[in-house]
Amino acid sequence: MFGKEEKSIQELLNRLTGQKGIKNKLHQQRIEKMILQLLGPSIYAYLSKVSFKEGVLYLTLTNDSLKNELFFGKEKIINNLNEMLGEELIKKIFFE
Repeated sequence: MFGKEEKSIQELLNRLTGQKGIKNKLHQQRIEKMILQLLGPSIYAYLSKVSFKEGVLYLTLTNDSLKNELFFGKEKIINNLNEMLGEELIKKIFFE
């Protein structure tokens, strides 16, 4: 019907989302939702920027004391986020 190279919709979506730029944006959106669930709205309110690039999560916080507290729990945050995501995407976190 469509020619010799018929592809399933799933194959086409995988090919499209496999492109690096699109994949990073999708990961970032998923991570932002998970951060809200993990940290809660009161801590999330102090985040001014969330970015993810090549396994590194950058969280920009507006409260220095909160930044210090989260720094000491960063391994737990990494483990919880990766568990929630179902894959080991996050290797490091930097608090800015």
